[in-house]
Amino acid sequence: MNREAVACARAAVEAFSSVHSELVDLSIDPKPLSGSRSGSSFVFRARGSGQTVVVKLTLAGSSREFLAARWFPNLAPRVLAHATFRELIHSAIDRGEFRFARELDRGFLTCVALEEIPGAPLPAWPTNEALRRAARAIATLHGCGVKRGVPDLAMPSRPTALHALACEYLREVTRAGWLSTRARRAVRRAVDAAEARARRSFKRSRLREIRRPCHGDLRLENILDDGESARLIDFDHAGIGDPAVDLAMFVSRNPLSKSQALRVLDAYAEVSPDRGILDRYFGLAPLVAITGALGALLDLRDVELGRRSVTDRRDQVTTVFPRVMGELEVAIRGAGVSWDSDELFEPARRARLGVWVTVDGTAASQKTPLAAALAAELGVPHFNTGAFYRFVALVALERGLDASMPRDRTKLLAELERRKPTLLPDGTIESIGRERIGRRSSEVLEAPSVELSVADWAAIPKIRQVAEEVFRAAFVTEGGVVEGRDAGTVLVADAALKIFVDAPIEARAAWLARRSGLRVREARRRIEIRDAKDRGRRTDPLRPAPGAVRVEARPDAVASIAHNLAERLRRRP
Repeated sequence: MNREAVACARAAVEAFSSVHSELVDLSIDPKPLSGSRSGSSFVFRARGSGQTVVVKLTLAGSSREFLAARWFPNLAPRVLAHATFRELIHSAIDRGEFRFARELDRGFLTCVALEEIPGAPLPAWPTNEALRRAARAIATLHGCGVKRGVPDLAMPSRPTALHALACEYLREVTRAGWLSTRARRAVRRAVDAAEARARRSFKRSRLREIRRPCHGDLRLENILDDGESARLIDFDHAGIGDPAVDLAMFVSRNPLSKSQALRVLDAYAEVSPDRGILDRYFGLAPLVAITGALGALLDLRDVELGRRSVTDRRDQVTTVFPRVMGELEVAIRGAGVSWDSDELFEPARRARLGVWVTVDGTAASQKTPLAAALAAELGVPHFNTGAFYRFVALVALERGLDASMPRDRTKLLAELERRKPTLLPDGTIESIGRERIGRRSSEVLEAPSVELSVADWAAIPKIRQVAEEVFRAAFVTEGGVVEGRDAGTVLVADAALKIFVDAPIEARAAWLARRSGLRVREARRRIEIRDAKDRGRRTDPLRPAPGAVRVEARPDAVASIAHNLAERLRRRP
């Protein structure tokens, strides 16, 4: 992707030069200065006419970098030019410069040309004086008045809000299969302990929330030092929040020793009028560190799934993942919870071993909770293939199509070709809608009206052919739990472990009724219809795969069953 980014940066600078005389005759250095940890931006240096300019391409819909120049004119880099790529492309087309339009159309959303600030990024082990200058620069930013229109910092500052965000991140990370069950429990204990500590600190010291301009991404590489003063760059995450949170993120995200962290706090307190900053910092730091590390894992998940990265996904995840896991481990221990560090990396190692498991079963048999729990145990993604067929049924319902009508089948196949659905490991379907990429959540796809018609569409051979292509494209990871009705017999016939889930129809009807709000009698009727269609279809009917482990999964036993199955898989030769 570097080559495309370079071409895009060159075209953007050329487009800027038509309206900004100071940006004429600039040449782009093809080696990026940096890329964000989530892979969502590229930064290049452009030279020419006796000046040097920094060109930044981002996937963000709007650039806070541009706004920061207005909020903090003496702190943020001066913006020389700013535009969305939509504006640049339309302008190029209006001028008849179609080559520029093609070069600019690379998937980026905004471009900013900035003045180059003198100085070098702080190294991994900065000197004490460099840290002192950095702390003073941060304090200067936090001392600015609150400007109208400045958005909030993404990281909240109240302990209860931080706790809620950390728990939400933990659920998402677990669903992505990046933490084992034991690791998840340890993280949750640490989150609860850190929140209790923050609440006690705020209550004991009678602290109140402070709202000031914050940077939001205070990494060493975002602080430039010229030996006399420090300047901050990369304001893409800037917003209004508590300076204590900003400081806590700075300390937790950089390889600072305890003595270095204390020097930063001392230098900051010397120039900051905020008398309660240290009390709030020590109260919030463990919770902020855990929340930040979990958020970074979610960024990497999006990179791995191709949701936001513009860099080499595998290289980005492989390079950054150990560092983020290290941050998480330090944060957990900072909250007073200890564990074997190998437990953190164990799921990632198992994912690289190529562990594939299939979970087939009847309707409403608890196979989805079991598959999700097993994926979390093994540390691999969970692919719910049934989500695709429910997506097909939903599209058919939206367009008023009937599975029994050949003409409607043709229309639906054409609609699927247009929308290009993609199966994601988090239980959602991504497709191209009329105007933008949209995701259908699992809650929408599991609506009763969708469930009622899904078997009719799933029985159509051409639909199943399309489905198999979608599934093959999704299975690009090096391991996963594939859930469906023909996962073990067709999709992943060579899986290391095959499972078939079933339960008495009375229990399944009760579970479906509880989940969907149907009466038990109606739920049973729908299950009987679905079972008959699944087992009676000509193409890939529902049946246990050869050698499959048969399981009856009760809701209260899903976790223990998943653990036992995972242990069985680990003990395999």
